[in-house]
Amino acid sequence: MRGLTQREVLAAAVLAAMVALSAKLAFDAAAMPSKPLVFSLAGRGFPGWLSGPFHGLGAHLTWTSFYALVLALCALWGAACALAGSIRLRWALAAVGVLHLVFALAPPIGLSDAFNYIAYGRLAVEHGLNPYTDTLVQVPHDPAFAYATWPDWTNPYGPLATLAFLPLGLTGVPEGLWLAKLGAAAASLGVVALTAACARDLGRPATPAVVFVGLNPVLLLYGVAGAHVDLLVVVLSLAGVWMVLRGRAAGGGAALVAGAAMKVTAALPLLFALAGARRRRALALGAAGAGAAVGLLALVLFGPHFFAGVADQREITSPRSAPGLLARLAGFDDVPPGFAAAALAGFAGALAWLLRATWRGRDWIEAAGWATVALLLALTWLMPWYVVWLLPLAALSAGPRLRYAAAALTVFVVAVRIIPLG
Repeated sequence: MRGLTQREVLAAAVLAAMVALSAKLAFDAAAMPSKPLVFSLAGRGFPGWLSGPFHGLGAHLTWTSFYALVLALCALWGAACALAGSIRLRWALAAVGVLHLVFALAPPIGLSDAFNYIAYGRLAVEHGLNPYTDTLVQVPHDPAFAYATWPDWTNPYGPLATLAFLPLGLTGVPEGLWLAKLGAAAASLGVVALTAACARDLGRPATPAVVFVGLNPVLLLYGVAGAHVDLLVVVLSLAGVWMVLRGRAAGGGAALVAGAAMKVTAALPLLFALAGARRRRALALGAAGAGAAVGLLALVLFGPHFFAGVADQREITSPRSAPGLLARLAGFDDVPPGFAAAALAGFAGALAWLLRATWRGRDWIEAAGWATVALLLALTWLMPWYVVWLLPLAALSAGPRLRYAAAALTVFVVAVRIIPLG
């Protein structure tokens, strides 16, 4: 076996540093309640089942130490991406596996959305109510209610996501949380594996794609540790991309529809596949069949109301978004309707231009990535884990510009949470 070059030694050191810092963050997160960790759980205590198996291994995680560790992980991820050509595939896979295990066993990080998933599952399974028409305030005695953060909102997710929540309603809240975290970690590893497979099918090396996606700190911290359903959304959409690349157009269309049936924002890859992929007719037929099946199932189980929650969420805004920051700079406390309308118009214009270019021969995967960038910049409610929508598409782009954009958005969604905006 040949010896290691200096760049390989440096690359191995970067991977080891990522593992060490991630372990420290996870251990410290399990020590006690922490506002930067899960501010939405600050007043709900920190029972042992919530702190997890790392309890007692670390120190208190302060606001400063949390974001110092996150920014350090972002810097190390950037270094790993720059050194990806010197990273052996088995090293990358080992680092991805260890980091997923660490964050899967850490307490929830970011908003406690996993408890909303559990609560919606219990609303349907335990109480026989409809998550699209009924709200959690109707069951204040349920053990999940104390941890839920959307008590007076109907479910904003698609019907396949709601079906995924139902098994969480069959368990207690502690078991539901760790089942959700296990599912998120498995989905994230699926995203990494599918990204590597797609890269190979496109004639590109797998290791840089694995490093770019699987070691991204936002995916790990907010996606895996936070147990967000967006990872399930992305793994379904990416399965569709992979099948289309393999010539299985009908199956690819069905999988892309399944992703959109979990969260409507996942419709973008489907639109661009229809505009630019080969065998469009087979893809359209697969998508139509899957759409009809999902629609019929949703109507039978939930009735015709499964877009009500999406309509509710369109009204919420955050200063920690691109339109929100621009509104603050203009002297507004909230995002005015004019700002939101301008952002939406900008996204619509970019979407139309990219779809036209794709129809004329532009690479549809890269175009879907740029459309996702436009969407993330237009959203008035932007959460850190939304970056995972973009990461696989950027990893599969032929040129580096989309990856630079994804890296910039990764840093942006972290930095904007450090700024004291109230």
